[in-house]
Amino acid sequence: MIQIFEIQSAQEMEQAFEIRRIVFVIGQQCAPDEEYDEYEKICRHFLAKYQGIQAGSFHQAQKLSSKHFKQSRHYECLENRQEG
Repeated sequence: MIQIFEIQSAQEMEQAFEIRRIVFVIGQQCAPDEEYDEYEKICRHFLAKYQGIQAGSFHQAQKLSSKHFKQSRHYECLENRQEG
């Protein structure tokens, strides 16, 4: 079963950033400065675990103004992509 919970600590945030680093910076060769931005602090961040092991992360869009939003994105470890 996959469990999803909102990040509550700096340690959990580091885990989420590590998933993003593996998936995008290493896996898709994105530049780190393009993956992380100034909106990180205003987004809600979540971790997903599968059988007690980190499986992915997600950050939720926040309204920036009446016309602008920060887009949501999810990140899933390669070894867990077949699990849902």
